[in-house]
Amino acid sequence: MITKILGLISIPLIVLPKSRYSIKMKLVIHTLLYTTGLAVNSIIGLLCGLIAYPLGTQYRQQLSHFVARSFYYTFTPVLGWNFVVKDEEKLLEYSNNKKSSIIISNHQTMLDILFLSRIFPNYTTMMAKQELKKIPLLGWWMSLSKSVFINRSDRTGAISSFNRIANEIKDNGINVWIFPEGTRSSTKEPSLLPFKKGAFHLAIQAQIPLVPVLCENYYHLANFDKKDMKFERGTVQIKVLDPIPTKGLTSQDVQQLIDYTHSYMLYHLKLLSAESSNSEPPAPFTLQPPSRSDDDDLVVVEK
Repeated sequence: MITKILGLISIPLIVLPKSRYSIKMKLVIHTLLYTTGLAVNSIIGLLCGLIAYPLGTQYRQQLSHFVARSFYYTFTPVLGWNFVVKDEEKLLEYSNNKKSSIIISNHQTMLDILFLSRIFPNYTTMMAKQELKKIPLLGWWMSLSKSVFINRSDRTGAISSFNRIANEIKDNGINVWIFPEGTRSSTKEPSLLPFKKGAFHLAIQAQIPLVPVLCENYYHLANFDKKDMKFERGTVQIKVLDPIPTKGLTSQDVQQLIDYTHSYMLYHLKLLSAESSNSEPPAPFTLQPPSRSDDDDLVVVEK
């Protein structure tokens, strides 16, 4: 019923002629629809979380997947965003409670929840900054779903959280989804901010692979820059990249792993945009992931 009502509200947005006024109207109405959807699904998550709480960690960690899909099927169509997912099977491999991974993705705007709702796998929890815990509804739901909150100003507390989640990963066969940039970065051209070290320390500590998931640069559809604010309908590509192994790596290898992963993801992010716009692709990517040779020397080689 809610979806039908919101769908009727959004009909005028489809037929409006493109003008400065219509762009602003779409921005306002789409943003209202988005925040409404977020609030409704956070409430659903809270109610489900309260039911799942006494059942144990495993059920609470499936909660995020359920709420994400609920948001995707009810509100994403109303907003007019269509997601095309490439190589999703590489991520589904880690959604059966048997194999664990650290899932990392680029972070553009608050609208990233839209692409997360499409692809967020089962048995997965989020790692987020401590400030999100204080947001009404969203923060409460994330707490109930066993999200991990990190206080980046408290190094000792952050290390303690990493140790705890590394043990949970091993014990429960879960995945952790992290935005390694640490903050949002919305630009006209595909780009990535420098990566924080947390995701890479955690992957090496647990000896599990990193699974990069990229959402195509959607600045042309939605951005909140004061000079060019918009929230349009359209198609966005998501691509799951090959997992990056960490077996055998140690804490001494963190920076090399970060450098490789950043280059690997940025190349494919640019490639996605080039494919969508039929423009010239970036130069071929030639590096392979860092690994340990038999004599324990770190090796970073070209293909």
